[in-house]
Amino acid sequence: MAYPPVARLDEYLAAVTIAHEAIWELRSAAIVLGLDDARGDRLLREAADLVASELPGLLREARRLRATWGDQEVLDPAAATETARLLGDELDRHKSAMLGLRAR
Repeated sequence: MAYPPVARLDEYLAAVTIAHEAIWELRSAAIVLGLDDARGDRLLREAADLVASELPGLLREARRLRATWGDQEVLDPAAATETARLLGDELDRHKSAMLGLRAR
């Protein structure tokens, strides 16, 4: 069973991945159609930077807690509950930054 903070993180990471892949596909199609331009290049670079640099740094601790929760869910459910709470706190702490990245 996924606790709400775990689901929040998983859904956020999935949404970021889908958005990045969609940008890549659109950019690739633009190149094939000869519609590529400097703006498209800039957007693709920015999307890649968000996914490869900014997001991992921002969510490093949240991802560590997610991995810990995954182990604890089976081995120590009481500890998993506390880890999920800590993960929720971590996500709340970065909520505005995560919304800003998503908006970009």
